[in-house]
Order: sequence, then C-alpha cells, then structure tokens
Amino acid sequence: MKRLNPAIALPAVVVMALAGLFVQIARRSGPDSSNLPERSSEPARFERVSMPEAPVPPSTSTTAPVEPPTAPPAVPSADGENLRLRVMGFKKTASDLRIAVFESADGFPQPSASSSTLVVSVGADQSEATVDLVVPMNVPVAVAVFQDLDGNGLLSKNAVGIPSEPYGFSNGARGLFGPPTFEAATLKGDALKKPQPIHLK
Repeated sequence: MKRLNPAIALPAVVVMALAGLFVQIARRSGPDSSNLPERSSEPARFERVSMPEAPVPPSTSTTAPVEPPTAPPAVPSADGENLRLRVMGFKKTASDLRIAVFESADGFPQPSASSSTLVVSVGADQSEATVDLVVPMNVPVAVAVFQDLDGNGLLSKNAVGIPSEPYGFSNGARGLFGPPTFEAATLKGDALKKPQPIHLK
C-alpha cells in the first residue's frame, strides 16, 4: 500500500473538515423541519366573492314620464259625424269583428283600400254588437264587416274562393257572384243619421 504524499493529503483533509463544518452551520441556521406545517395534498379551494354594485347616481333629468297613448273617443269632429252600426248574425264565439269604412269605389271591399278600420272584440255570449264610427260629413260611405273566427286578420275562404267566415255589408248589400258594388253598399244622407243594421252571413 502506497503512502500518500503529506503535501497532498493535508489540504484534502482540511477541505473535508471545512465542508462538514458548513453543513452543520447550515442545519443550525435553517428552519426546523419538525415545526413546519404539513403540506396538504388537497387542491386549493377558491371562495366566491360577490362584488358590490356601484351606486347609481340619481337622475338629473327633468323630463316628465311618458304616459301611454289612449284611443280618442268616437265622437263627431268639426268635419265628421257619428255613424252607429248594429252588427248581428255573427257566431257566438269569442272573436274579433273587423270593420272597414270606404269613401270611394277604389279597391272596395279590400281592407287595404279603406279609409279607416276598426277591430271590436265580442264574447261567446254575444249575439249583437253596437259600434260607433266617425265618418266624414256629406260624403257617401260603405262599410264592410267580417267575423275573424281563426284570428288571422283576414277573411278566410274555402278552396273555391267562397268566404268561410261570417261577413256583411252596409245597406244590406249582397253580390251574386262576389262582393257587392260600392254603390250598392253606400250610405248617404239621412241613412247616416240613424243606426244601420249589418247582418253577417
């Protein structure tokens, strides 16, 4: 066995001694692992926090609240007069009566060509309805009415084009192979001053 050279062995011993000293110092100055809390293996849980809503500043507007529109009453105006209709003959079922007023023969009796329209709801126990209209003074008018049983807003017809819902015209007008003419349904003069019956069929 070879003997180590004292010049080499001495520095090695010194290095090892210093290393051991540093380890002891580090252990003494570091935290005591026995006093450290154990790390939980459960995942972190987040608490839900509701953010407070920002306060809403009071309104500084001075605009008055908007009132819902109301329908004007059916009363004669400076250039109009009242026309009362007695609509009869409709089926006793809750539905709408759709009324169209015409002032000329153009487009009669299509509602899109009328000068004014009105929808009146009737109950299942009603057999007659009284309706007040405002019509122009000294102007002949004709009125068309139908009962909208299916609620589609149109006069429903069958496969051959015959109306399948009750309908009628002012002056008791009836057409032979279609709607009557405007002249046949026209109300004028004294006829406008008394209630006018309209029978639906």
